[in-house]
Amino acid sequence: MTLHDRFLGLNRCRVAQFITAVLCLGLIVSGCGSADDDSGGSGTSEALASIGDGVGIESYRRLAQTTAAMEEAAQELCEAPSDGTTTQAKAAYTDARLALAGTDAIWIGPAVDERSRGTIDPPIVVDDVYDAIETIPAGDLTPKYVSGNVGATKRGLGAIELLLFSSRDPETPAFTDAECRYLEAVSGSVAIEAQTVLDGWETGDDIRAPFTEVLADPQHAAMLTTDLVNSEIFLVRNIADMQLAPSLGFVGDPNNPSVDSIEEGFAGLGTQEVMTQAQAIRDVLVGPKGDEYFAPLLGDDLSADVVSDTAKVVIAAEQISGSLQNAASRDDVEGVTALYEAIVALEATLSTQVADQLGVTIGFSDADGDGAS
Repeated sequence: MTLHDRFLGLNRCRVAQFITAVLCLGLIVSGCGSADDDSGGSGTSEALASIGDGVGIESYRRLAQTTAAMEEAAQELCEAPSDGTTTQAKAAYTDARLALAGTDAIWIGPAVDERSRGTIDPPIVVDDVYDAIETIPAGDLTPKYVSGNVGATKRGLGAIELLLFSSRDPETPAFTDAECRYLEAVSGSVAIEAQTVLDGWETGDDIRAPFTEVLADPQHAAMLTTDLVNSEIFLVRNIADMQLAPSLGFVGDPNNPSVDSIEEGFAGLGTQEVMTQAQAIRDVLVGPKGDEYFAPLLGDDLSADVVSDTAKVVIAAEQISGSLQNAASRDDVEGVTALYEAIVALEATLSTQVADQLGVTIGFSDADGDGAS
């Protein structure tokens, strides 16, 4: 598979993991759903309100903070290129990427309303990114221009990762002026979008109330609980069924496993992302110790199962050293198989016991809100 083809697929599965029942979320405040829907009960409403004031808003604050730091690191790299500023920029990117993974378990509300995935992390095409670098006039290249005028296949975290982590021509090891301008502008557009999403949680706008208030509104409790749990179920199904299973030959041709199904770019953050996503699922549902949010509704035993199942995913991922894609291809097939089995077990807990206990119907919608085009 060529580099071009590989990056065509980068994030393809990431889009799929947000195929959730969120079609109505963009219309919540304007009356989507039944106005007298209180089927979620006061306990569910209280849990959602606590999530909104706790792990929910904290996750999006972390995303806004890390993407702002990433933009600053990109500027410092381009002002004073060196091994040190390059290392700092890569570290800042890693922090932002993992902060985004931390929001995957609660990708609802403003992020969907704003179709923020299309700016923050759309699928990219390598040739498109380099074409944009070469053709966009320097005077036009601002974060606002990138968000409004540059195609989704040319921007977002994938474009930043390409510039920071891909192998460079030994004859031109330093960033060109055009690459630096593009890196700064794309980093800025991602940071602005992350802040916009956070503003939607904290303050809302002229049309929509702060999402923390929406979460606390009992009339939306049943629908929002369904959206939240569905987003987590489809997240883990994506990792297991669309990434790891094909890479291990469990689907498709068993004699020709599709290692490229694993979504992992040049930074090699696959295992770290999976660990972060599993911990985020735990934190959103029951908190780190299993005694917050939905825990009173799930009961002690099921809450403990959520903590245990997510911990097993983390432990399995920790046993894999280096790139997840490399591990699946040759280095540690046994370790990737163990990770797959742990994720399948977590999915079973979510889609049967958690969904049943919270009265959630597992649905499907292609309204992923990623905005890629």
